[in-house]
Amino acid sequence: LWVIMRGAREFTGILRGFDDYVNLVLDEAVEWEQMPDGAWSQRKVGQILLNGSSVTHFVPGGSGPLSAGM
Repeated sequence: LWVIMRGAREFTGILRGFDDYVNLVLDEAVEWEQMPDGAWSQRKVGQILLNGSSVTHFVPGGSGPLSAGM
């Protein structure tokens, strides 16, 4: 799953759970952050809980911003 958040952060990982508020639990998560120069940095974070109020989009089967040509 590829999750696009508010701001310049995005996450990819395996969806393990969610609730009515779209709070998401991802395993094997990778955080993607867009730098001021437009380049993307990535950092492995393992398991993470994402707050549903900050989620703007999610792409099933997506593998991150680099695969979308961003």
